[in-house]
Amino acid sequence: MSVRLTPKEIDCLFLAGRRLSDAEIAQRLDLSPRTVSNHLSRAYAKLGVHDRIRAAARLSNLYPEYPLPIGFDAPDGPSSVASAQRSAAGGWGLAKAFAALPPPPSRVMRLVLILAVASSVAFVFAGVTVIMSVSTDRVAEFAPRKAR
Repeated sequence: MSVRLTPKEIDCLFLAGRRLSDAEIAQRLDLSPRTVSNHLSRAYAKLGVHDRIRAAARLSNLYPEYPLPIGFDAPDGPSSVASAQRSAAGGWGLAKAFAALPPPPSRVMRLVLILAVASSVAFVFAGVTVIMSVSTDRVAEFAPRKAR
């Protein structure tokens, strides 16, 4: 089956696959949101899908130069793996390195980590301040007095 998408349909699907809204796609492509919606609807009909995620996965299969983002979970399963292998095989050494990284922590975990680091820094700063204060007092106590 030969699917012929227009360049604007391809651009809209590519950006939709990166989870951008119609308004964001319209802003990037200098179109109206209604025009973006029309391009996407026509592309869905041509590809035989009903949502942007499946359409982006089909776009990636039909047009290898438009790979899915790293870590993209397509609902079709094996097609996303094949697409990821194609994009990684394209000589993108950095993409392979980033693909090997674990997923980022959740928002709650990031908040906990930020608070832990901030409290550790505050504790160290308070400790240094106390040490400086005590040492200044000791120096003043044991320093020789000026002779009068």
